[in-house]
Amino acid sequence: MFNNKKILNHMNTKFIICLLCIIFSCGNIQAQLLKNLGQTIHDAAKAYNESMNKINESNRKRADTYEAEQRESYQRMKDQGLNIDPDKMAKDDKNRVYGNSLERANSWEESKNEKDLTRSYKDIKSTYIDPHMERLKQEELERQQAEKDAWQRLYEQQIEAEREAIREREEMLRIQSNQNVIQTSAKVEQVWVDHGALIFSADGRSGTLGMKIHVKFTVNGMLNKQGICVVWFCFSNGSKLNSTGTFRTGDGQFAVQGYYSPPYQTCLYNDFVIFVPYREFPYLGQGSHPLQFSVGIFDSSNRQIAASDPFFFALNY
Repeated sequence: MFNNKKILNHMNTKFIICLLCIIFSCGNIQAQLLKNLGQTIHDAAKAYNESMNKINESNRKRADTYEAEQRESYQRMKDQGLNIDPDKMAKDDKNRVYGNSLERANSWEESKNEKDLTRSYKDIKSTYIDPHMERLKQEELERQQAEKDAWQRLYEQQIEAEREAIREREEMLRIQSNQNVIQTSAKVEQVWVDHGALIFSADGRSGTLGMKIHVKFTVNGMLNKQGICVVWFCFSNGSKLNSTGTFRTGDGQFAVQGYYSPPYQTCLYNDFVIFVPYREFPYLGQGSHPLQFSVGIFDSSNRQIAASDPFFFALNY
């Protein structure tokens, strides 16, 4: 006969051994799964951080490029006469357009999300692994990617809106600048001459004989700029009086000039004097020679903005 008690003890021993094997095997499987999950989460966090760092670096470069472009634009506006600070305005535009993204980039800690995900891994390490853990992990990564894409779209929309606002502001400044610029103009109101005027030297020992030409004129839009008042000489019939001396134009016509610089936006010169020494006139021979001259007013761009009627006189030798 069989010994039932021995058989039972033998069966219990085998059962216990099998159970311990199963538990030991499950423990190894669980530990391996936990290790694989932790490594996967760690790799995903690292990849996410690398992506965010690239985006932040790209945003910084775009911000610097944008600041340089704005500085050049404002510098051109300043060169046209607008009283602005190109560096400050370019920096303000950069902060307004890229301020939020740069602030997020500066406060970003590369290990933040990696630490959070690693901490989550450590929290579940001591618990039983859910069969759906991999799916949940994938869903979380997808959620983070979707959130990052949404922030990127919002950021691009904000950038475009700010750029449009800056374009409108530049257009408004351009219009305002054009409105503030007064068109340069002038008008010669009166011309008269003092013949036989004597101008002494600084030491008073010698004098120069000549004619004083007096001009009364009004000029607009030349505040703190330098213009020229020119006197051209001709024969009474209108033909040019040419000269080979110092007092002449580029094409050889006898002429004299004086510089003016108005202290006001609209300025009246009651008596602007130009002295012409007789010795500088081209020699025309003995006798009386009928001549004429005209006065021209030029702005700072060497553009003629006014002219007088001819003034007739006689030069006697």
